[in-house]
Amino acid sequence: SPSPEPIYDQQGKRQNTREVRARRKVEEQRHQLIAELLAINPEYKPPGDYKLVSTIELIGNLNK
Repeated sequence: SPSPEPIYDQQGKRQNTREVRARRKVEEQRHQLIAELLAINPEYKPPGDYKLVSTIELIGNLNK
């Protein structure tokens, strides 16, 4: 599939590189899996480095 149009920050650095898009996708999958685990087992303790993300943030990130 073709790459999306490049997005640059104030300094001219590209923000949506292939690596950034891949990392975002993996993080979104991680959030979804942890949310499913919490729904199945409320006593599940997420990893120590996990930061709870609201559903609104997840939906917003999916649209990027």
